Amino acid sequence: MTTAHIPVVDFGSQFQDNKEQLGITLVDIFRTVGFVYLKNHGVPEETIQGAFGSSQKFFELGTDTKKKYGRPPGTDVNSGYVPVGMERLNAFLENEHKTVEIREAYNYLPFDKTKLPSEVPQFDETLSTLFVESTRLARDIFECIALGLCLEKQDIFVSSHQLIGQRGNPTTLRTLSYPPIDPSAEDAAQLTRCGTHSDYGTITLLYQDEIGGLEVENRDDVFLPALPMPGTILVNVGDLLQRWTSDLLRSTRHRVTCNNMQAIKKTRQSLAFFVHPDDNFTVKCLDGSDKYPPVSAGEYLQDRFKLTY
Repeated sequence: MTTAHIPVVDFGSQFQDNKEQLGITLVDIFRTVGFVYLKNHGVPEETIQGAFGSSQKFFELGTDTKKKYGRPPGTDVNSGYVPVGMERLNAFLENEHKTVEIREAYNYLPFDKTKLPSEVPQFDETLSTLFVESTRLARDIFECIALGLCLEKQDIFVSSHQLIGQRGNPTTLRTLSYPPIDPSAEDAAQLTRCGTHSDYGTITLLYQDEIGGLEVENRDDVFLPALPMPGTILVNVGDLLQRWTSDLLRSTRHRVTCNNMQAIKKTRQSLAFFVHPDDNFTVKCLDGSDKYPPVSAGEYLQDRFKLTY
């Protein structure tokens, strides 16, 4: 078990001392691996643990209680509780379409207060705090990527994500819970925790607990563990950023498996901050090519949701 295929970058010191070199480093990693561990990222540990605590309390509620806060079907509203079986990330993969994904989630949007669980009073406060900190870090990462790509318009990524946290931008903090699985169960071979997929947006910030189970595909199409690393945040490129950079940056496939027999006996939690441009922003290839036609960021995400839910 190794995470050597995913580099670790000291974000804090380099961001202050040599932002341009940091950008070059990140672009090289995102071009080849698509994932990076960031340490000294500036998000307080108590903020992360506060959000994990609220997430755990929510998922410990009864099923009927959680369903009161359910995400509506369709693609228009992406906030609220997502029960096991509502979402299929591997539905269109030939070798995985028969597997069942054992996962539940809650999609948090700070501007939508209609689905906040009253049974967890601190839920909104703790998730909102992590949302704000994650937004700050995402914008710093965007600043570095623009430098590393030597873009003429250096603020292109930051300016296209102006409305994060407000209506008009779908950036979402998603709390995820993977219930325990009995490896001796008759149908265990047909179960997985999260199917093989790539993320939809520009970048994702992932906060892992200590259980593990995430696997990331390398350049040889082999999935390798991305083990939890204390004090770090795992950051990866999404499909829209790959499209935006004409495939220069790599949106790498990943999954959460049942391969570790001891790990799947325990509940696993993670917090994923899925970053997207503002809905009305038009994404065009940065190199001026016509490799991909221009697309509205909002319409692009809606099309992806239609395949997922």
